[in-house]
Amino acid sequence: MTGTWLPPEEYAASLPKATVFGSVFFTDADDRPLHLHAVYSAEHPWQWPGGTAEAGERPWETAVRET
Repeated sequence: MTGTWLPPEEYAASLPKATVFGSVFFTDADDRPLHLHAVYSAEHPWQWPGGTAEAGERPWETAVRET
């Protein structure tokens, strides 16, 4: 962090133009899905492994990192 502020137009232009998400769908030998228990959402306690991509990251790389 440089401690300097960007003008609103420059800041807006620096933001990502799209969101990329990667996920993995695993099943066991009986074709039952694997879900992870969320530690930060009581309303949605089960989720697939996955998440939002880092800048320049491919969806598969995101899925592997998040899993």
